Amino acid sequence: MSLGFQIPTKVPFAKKQVVGLRDFSLGLNNKISPLLLDAKELQDIQNFNYDEKGSLKKRKGYVHRYAAIFDTSPARDMYNYRRQDGTSRMVLAASTKLYNDKPQFTKEYTTQADWEETGVQTSEVSTVYTVGDITLQPKGMLGWLLLGTFGALLGGDSAVTRTGTWIGGTIDISAVTDQTTGTMTVTQTVPASTTIVVETRASTDGSSWGAWTALGAGSTIVSAAQDYLQVRVTMTSTSYNTHPSVQSILIKYDTTSTVSTLATALSSLARYTMATQNDIVYITNGVNVMSKWDGTTYTATSPGSPPTAKYVMVHKNIMFLTGNATNASRLYYSTLGDPESWPALNFIDVGKGDGDQTTGLAILLDRLVITKNNSVWILEGDSSSTFVLRRISDEAGCVDQHTIVTVRNTLGMLARDGFYFFDGVRMALASEKILGTFDTLNKSQFGLASAVHYPSIRKVFVSVPGAGLTYNDTTLVFDTLRAAWTIYKGINAACWVVWRQFNTDHLLFGDATTGQVHEAETGYNDDSAAISAYAVTKALDFGGVEIAKFVSEALVSAKETSGTGDATINVSFFKDLGSETASKAATYTGPDVDVRRVTPSEVQAGQVRSLAVKVQESSTNRSVTIYGIAVEYQAQLGLRQTV
Repeated sequence: MSLGFQIPTKVPFAKKQVVGLRDFSLGLNNKISPLLLDAKELQDIQNFNYDEKGSLKKRKGYVHRYAAIFDTSPARDMYNYRRQDGTSRMVLAASTKLYNDKPQFTKEYTTQADWEETGVQTSEVSTVYTVGDITLQPKGMLGWLLLGTFGALLGGDSAVTRTGTWIGGTIDISAVTDQTTGTMTVTQTVPASTTIVVETRASTDGSSWGAWTALGAGSTIVSAAQDYLQVRVTMTSTSYNTHPSVQSILIKYDTTSTVSTLATALSSLARYTMATQNDIVYITNGVNVMSKWDGTTYTATSPGSPPTAKYVMVHKNIMFLTGNATNASRLYYSTLGDPESWPALNFIDVGKGDGDQTTGLAILLDRLVITKNNSVWILEGDSSSTFVLRRISDEAGCVDQHTIVTVRNTLGMLARDGFYFFDGVRMALASEKILGTFDTLNKSQFGLASAVHYPSIRKVFVSVPGAGLTYNDTTLVFDTLRAAWTIYKGINAACWVVWRQFNTDHLLFGDATTGQVHEAETGYNDDSAAISAYAVTKALDFGGVEIAKFVSEALVSAKETSGTGDATINVSFFKDLGSETASKAATYTGPDVDVRRVTPSEVQAGQVRSLAVKVQESSTNRSVTIYGIAVEYQAQLGLRQTV
């Protein structure tokens, strides 16, 4: 009897083939089936970033800023208050209190204007020979011979040595908390036959000065701990065509961070926004009256009877407020240049009666942007007589000002249904590919969300609460260079700030579970805890999900990049869109790229119709880069139809 097909005595296979994945730069896409993803997309990712040519690199960690928590309640908000005198202060909110960080004092000489500022004295030193540096005054051969000859005849210094000095202006360090903490970083070029000596001296009044003193061990400033400081640079050369130079001098004081209480008996729930005008920081939260701090004196009630509002922004030398509990769509504005003058008629209603309320303020291309839950508005002009208010978009709005970021002349903001970018004309949804993630978040608590743009690494961080949570435990990370998303876990960020310390930016976040601040993008652990990073590829169907295959090997090329020891990558699989298999460990020693082989059949993933590969690295104090994943397979021809 003929069955219409024949059963082979040996299952036939096609020739071995290899599918390679080496570029993951399109990022996470959990909106559609893993079978339908592009080869450059991932169906899941945690704590990996996209690096050169689309490789995957484990994210950096964080360290705590303060030796002990400053409050038993979570950090709620923080603000970097920068003053004209060079000090950089942190204002923090937690429980019912406001706190301030000890001032960080810096003084830097790095540009021609710095080297030539008021009070500078120079002798035989040039500030223009190499712009941005101070250089011992060059002399030609004739000048050198004349200098040598006449110097010898006059019986002066060595006929072959020339000297120049630069003395900086008076530096006021009276605001420094501990005047014994001074250090100096000098960037200099000292060729053979030349010397540079840097010294300081101190004064109590800026007039009577102590002796010049060389720097101490570790480039510490050992002059007397007094209110005024000067710097002297002495350069010498014994070669007519060789010139020492100094590129920069950076002076630091108060380098250890401590916290002091600024105010008490405030709202225990309200979030804060802050803005600086006239070198004073103004603080508002929508519940308590606006307060102010000038770095020395805290004033609980700012003069001029400003409206109580949630959000503040200074634009074109005018202070704007919105988010008033009674007038939920009203925008208030101060007198030009005076944030303590609030005329009664200085307000504009933004879509009054539309059933919505204002949720934030931002600046885009010299225009004030006002957000509501479901719309975005723009205010143009610079006075009551020239103000023009226009509604730009009702496609989406913003949940809160704390989620608004500026990225290359656009605004990013979190709405109820995703993260958008606004270019002044329209709103564009940027998070469509991570709809699967958004569907798991606790959107009812989006008022707690916070975002920041950190330009130096081209990333936007959006911290949000996960399912059922009332604090931010998930951070959505948007790579602005690749327009790709990844997900961070282990960073519970209630608030973010880019902190300017010693003329260098640092990314800080306030802890959503306790009164602590952490510095992100530092080291390879999360405050000593291991970082668990993983990525899951698309489901490979090897040309068609309907065809059975035998997968013989998976190859992972990677490199340990922290330089702290071996890294272990655990490789597991998802067979036919099913659950995850057991994992197999592969060790990478570095510093070179290694390729490790894993046999899927050892974890029951050899016979498949589709296969996704998961790589995971969870070691303490380790970093790893994944350069590629390859799968070797054979199509199983199976039963063959006969005529």
